Amino acid sequence: MSTRRFRTNQQLPVIMVALISMISIYCVFSSFTSTSFQSDTADDTRLKEIRKSLHGRVVRNNDEVKLEGFGWMLWRDDDPGSPCVNLKTRFGWNLVRVWLVSFPSSGNTWTRYLLEASTGIFTGSVFNDKTLFNAGFLGEKEPPDSGRTIVQKTHGGSLSGNPKEDLLDRYLLINSTLPAILLLRHPAKSFISYWKLLRTRNAKDKHTGQLSEKMFETNSFHRYVEQVTRLWEQLAVDTLLWSVGPLHVVHYEDLVADTDHHLRQLLYFLRVPMDEDRLSCVRSHLTGNFKRVGNKELDPFTTREKIKMTLAIQRVNRLLLVLGYPEFPYIDNIFHNTTQFNGAR
Repeated sequence: MSTRRFRTNQQLPVIMVALISMISIYCVFSSFTSTSFQSDTADDTRLKEIRKSLHGRVVRNNDEVKLEGFGWMLWRDDDPGSPCVNLKTRFGWNLVRVWLVSFPSSGNTWTRYLLEASTGIFTGSVFNDKTLFNAGFLGEKEPPDSGRTIVQKTHGGSLSGNPKEDLLDRYLLINSTLPAILLLRHPAKSFISYWKLLRTRNAKDKHTGQLSEKMFETNSFHRYVEQVTRLWEQLAVDTLLWSVGPLHVVHYEDLVADTDHHLRQLLYFLRVPMDEDRLSCVRSHLTGNFKRVGNKELDPFTTREKIKMTLAIQRVNRLLLVLGYPEFPYIDNIFHNTTQFNGAR
């Protein structure tokens, strides 16, 4: 009997230590899961706040947009009895600045045409393109902060030639405190179109001219593709990550496929009254003056270039999803015909 008591007394400390260890582990685990849950909840709240800020609308003093001064008749060549012939585009007054951000040759000029046609207000630009001005984009020579244009075209840092490595330089180029529209187009299409613009920039038809296919077989073209792939991704990522909002994202391919629907979304974002007569005229005059005629289906890219573009698209697409924006419409079919990947190059 005494032997049993002795053994039991010997085992008690061991049992107590085991119990204390189990209680300690439970407490630590409970504390960890509680902290983890609180952290997840805080992260959730932050993400919701970011999304709410980004998915807002342009703020104006009221829903009326005042127009003044000289008017440009977009469709003056229509038949005299046309309901569109006398509609005019004018300058606004005291308008909020709104960036229209895109990589070059992503449909920026066409989007400006759609906005001018549907709102009756000129769009602006950080550039001073005489060709566009002479064609009726009279806001081209307006300072971006004049308050007279409904949006202002910018390409951010994508015209710098080489991707910028300095984060401060990139941040300042975004001007993140301003409302913005981010216009995204498949990079392969943009790169081909922009190459045409660069090679014809001294010609009168630089916005509509064509190039020989041999111009896409040069070493300079492939060096260009290497640079602009990084610039395309950098512009999209920096705009999405640094914009305080509101920020509206529109895919060029969606705008082409259903112009009326996505144009209405743009007008809603800009908080501009929808004029059904103007929207009807837009539907019957979709092209505008700066579409390149005679575009051929080109595939001048190497396999390596396509892989890099695909990775850039996927990175931007992941960010779009996280921030609650629509995916690229071609995300499941980025390069639809892999048999044309130019063999061993």
